Amino acid sequence: MSQYGKVEYWDERYARDIEPFDWYQRYSGLKDIITTNIDKDHKVLNVGAGNSRLSEEMAEEGYNDITNVDICGSIVKAMS
Repeated sequence: MSQYGKVEYWDERYARDIEPFDWYQRYSGLKDIITTNIDKDHKVLNVGAGNSRLSEEMAEEGYNDITNVDICGSIVKAMS
Protein backbone atom coordinates (compact mmCIF):
# COMPACT_ATOMS: atom_id res chain seq x y z
CA MET A 1 0.00 0.00 0.00
CA SER A 2 1.21 3.48 -0.83
CA GLN A 3 2.58 5.59 2.00
CA TYR A 4 2.20 8.90 0.13
CA GLY A 5 -0.40 10.20 2.58
CA LYS A 6 1.93 9.88 5.56
CA VAL A 7 4.18 12.73 6.67
CA GLU A 8 6.79 10.24 7.90
CA TYR A 9 7.21 8.85 4.39
CA TRP A 10 7.95 12.32 3.00
CA ASP A 11 10.24 13.29 5.88
CA GLU A 12 12.32 10.18 5.16
CA ARG A 13 12.13 10.62 1.38
CA TYR A 14 13.35 14.21 1.45
CA ALA A 15 16.05 13.45 4.05
CA ARG A 16 17.34 10.67 1.79
CA ASP A 17 17.15 12.52 -1.53
CA ILE A 18 17.55 16.29 -1.42
CA GLU A 19 17.72 16.89 -5.19
CA PRO A 20 14.73 18.77 -6.67
CA PHE A 21 12.23 16.40 -8.20
CA ASP A 22 9.14 17.00 -10.32
CA TRP A 23 6.73 14.13 -9.83
CA TYR A 24 4.54 15.05 -12.78
CA GLN A 25 6.45 17.23 -15.22
CA ARG A 26 8.82 20.15 -15.34
CA TYR A 27 7.50 23.56 -16.34
CA SER A 28 8.76 23.06 -19.88
CA GLY A 29 6.40 20.09 -20.28
CA LEU A 30 3.43 22.07 -18.95
CA LYS A 31 4.27 25.49 -20.37
CA ASP A 32 1.75 25.43 -23.24
CA ILE A 33 -1.10 24.40 -20.91
CA ILE A 34 -0.11 26.91 -18.23
CA THR A 35 0.38 29.89 -20.55
CA THR A 36 -2.89 29.14 -22.35
CA ASN A 37 -4.96 28.92 -19.17
CA ILE A 38 -3.23 30.99 -16.49
CA ASP A 39 -2.50 34.70 -16.83
CA LYS A 40 0.71 35.93 -15.23
CA ASP A 41 -1.28 38.10 -12.80
CA HIS A 42 -3.41 35.19 -11.56
CA LYS A 43 -2.91 33.66 -8.13
CA VAL A 44 -1.46 30.15 -8.39
CA LEU A 45 -1.75 27.45 -5.71
CA ASN A 46 0.71 24.57 -6.00
CA VAL A 47 -0.60 21.79 -3.76
CA GLY A 48 1.94 19.13 -2.89
CA ALA A 49 4.82 21.30 -4.05
CA GLY A 50 7.54 19.19 -2.44
CA ASN A 51 10.94 20.25 -3.71
CA SER A 52 9.79 20.65 -7.30
CA ARG A 53 11.24 23.49 -9.37
CA LEU A 54 7.86 24.14 -11.05
CA SER A 55 7.07 27.30 -9.08
CA GLU A 56 10.62 28.61 -9.45
CA GLU A 57 10.50 28.10 -13.20
CA MET A 58 7.05 29.73 -13.39
CA ALA A 59 8.37 32.71 -11.42
CA GLU A 60 11.25 33.02 -13.90
CA GLU A 61 8.56 33.31 -16.61
CA GLY A 62 6.77 36.14 -14.75
CA TYR A 63 4.24 34.31 -12.55
CA ASN A 64 4.79 36.09 -9.25
CA ASP A 65 1.79 35.24 -7.07
CA ILE A 66 2.47 31.55 -6.35
CA THR A 67 1.67 29.83 -3.08
CA ASN A 68 3.24 26.44 -2.42
CA VAL A 69 1.83 24.04 0.18
CA ASP A 70 2.89 20.56 1.20
CA ILE A 71 2.08 17.99 3.89
CA CYS A 72 5.76 17.67 4.81
CA GLY A 73 6.86 20.45 7.14
CA SER A 74 10.54 19.65 6.72
CA ILE A 75 10.43 20.27 2.96
CA VAL A 76 8.38 23.45 3.39
CA LYS A 77 11.06 24.72 5.78
CA ALA A 78 13.87 23.64 3.43
CA MET A 79 12.23 25.31 0.42
CA SER A 80 11.60 28.55 2.31
